[in-house]
This record gives sequence, C-alpha cells and structure tokens, in this order.
Amino acid sequence: MRSLDSATRAALQSGRLVGRNFFRVGGKNRSTGVPEYLNLWNDVGVVDAPVTDVETGTTVVYTFTGSGTLVSVDNVPLTMGVDVRMLKVALSNISATVINLVRGYDVKNGTAQIWRGLFDPESRNLVAAATSRFVGFVDKCVINDPPIPLDGKGMPTGSVTLTIASHTRELTRASTEKRSNESQKRRAANDLFYKDAGVVGSWQVFWGQERAAPSQTVVVPPRNFYY
Repeated sequence: MRSLDSATRAALQSGRLVGRNFFRVGGKNRSTGVPEYLNLWNDVGVVDAPVTDVETGTTVVYTFTGSGTLVSVDNVPLTMGVDVRMLKVALSNISATVINLVRGYDVKNGTAQIWRGLFDPESRNLVAAATSRFVGFVDKCVINDPPIPLDGKGMPTGSVTLTIASHTRELTRASTEKRSNESQKRRAANDLFYKDAGVVGSWQVFWGQERAAPSQTVVVPPRNFYY
C-alpha cells in the first residue's frame, strides 16, 4: 500500500490533476569514469521539479529538460516481490542532449530513476514532490539510425530505447569474495563471525553428559634391529 502525503491525497480527491513522468539516467564519463546525469520529463520546456530521493527519503530539486526528449515510458506495475523487472524508456533520437549522453558516455549499468509528478491544472505547479515509481540500472541501450531514402521521399524515423532492470538485480550479483575471517574483518575490524569457521566442523559438543577424557597416545620407541 502506497502512503500519500496530505497535499497529494487532497488533490486526488478533487479529481483534477495532470500527471507527468520525470526521468533521471546516469552515464559514466569515458575519460574520468565519473558518472554524469541527464534529467528529462515528458512535457514542454525546462522545469525545476522537487522529487523524493529514494535513498534518503528527503526532497531534492533537479532541473528537467522536456520538449520531446522523453518520448514514452512503459507502464510500471505496482507489484510486490523481489523479481527482476524490465522497463523500456524511449528517448528522442534528434535531441542533441540525448545523443550526447548515449554516444559520448557509457550508459551501461548506469543508474536510472523514474518519478511521477501530479500538477494542479490551474496553478500549473506540482501539488507535492514527485514520488518514485521505478529505480534500476540501464541494461541495454539501442540506437536506431534508419538510412535516408535515396529518392528523398518519406521521412525516416529513428529511436533511442533504454531497457532498465529494476534494482532487485543487485540480489543476483555473485561475489568472488571468500567467506573467511580475514575478509570479514576487512569489512568490520571487530566482526569475528568467521573466526573459527575453518575448524568448527570438527568440534565435539557434549549436551547433558560429562565430557569424555581425552585419549592418551603412547609413544613406543623404535626397536633396534641387529644383523
């Protein structure tokens, strides 16, 4: 069940709202390796919109560019579970900003977030900070550049499509780290969970009885053989 703030609840009860999608995607700078982000929305112009940070729960403001940059977003199913879900986001292939990101930066595994904002049709303002609808990583980027007809007839149409995998994909990631006392202490110096992991399997535990006396080993000196 989704929790709504009082402003959003009152606006929904009025029945007069305009919904818009906000999309943020990161691409790794090929020179520095530092991620840089592009913010888009499916309306006209540039807008500074407050959105809810999915990690901290606080409200942050990003500048989103519109005017056809964000073409479409697949419907986000509001379901529970840890299954990895895939979502497609279509971007404009004629936007210089979009092309610079997908061609100039490495968007593979880049962070992607989708928010849904509700506008008051009279004031044209958001009734509250846009709420998070989907968080994940770029799984695939497909750039479709159709050839221009030789006869000059017709208008070729291209597309830029990002396939986003939900953040639950992190649960499927395998780690090469070995489960050992040393690796555990690198994570937390005082964590001794794996201290006796290598020998605990040979321990004998005595429940409700006296511990048996240890067996004694008699060492027999070697005989001297004479020929």
